[in-house]
Formats: sequence, C-alpha cells, structure tokens
Amino acid sequence: MGAGRALAEILLLWLAMAGTMVLFFRQRRWAGWLMTPYLGWVTFAGVLNYSIWTLNP
Repeated sequence: MGAGRALAEILLLWLAMAGTMVLFFRQRRWAGWLMTPYLGWVTFAGVLNYSIWTLNP
C-alpha cells in the first residue's frame, strides 16, 4: 500500500516538474534544459518504484 502512495506522489511531482519546465522554456530556453536531468531522475525513480511494487507481493 505504501508503494502505491509513493508512486502517486512521484507522478504528481513529475507533472509539476513538467509544468515548471514548460514555463521555464517560455522564459529562457536554457532554464528549461537545466531541468531535464531532474525530470529524468524522477522518471527513473518512478520506474524503479513501480518495478519494486510489482515484483514484491
């Protein structure tokens, strides 16, 4: 149950970051590009969380 809530929180964080990146790209392109490693890291954390959740009953 805890992993499901963590995955939901990661999804909300990912959506907030994607929205922030869109706003950053509108202001300064390089500011948006500086957010891409963070988005990649959160994506990796979400995939890792999901795989651990599904592999452990």
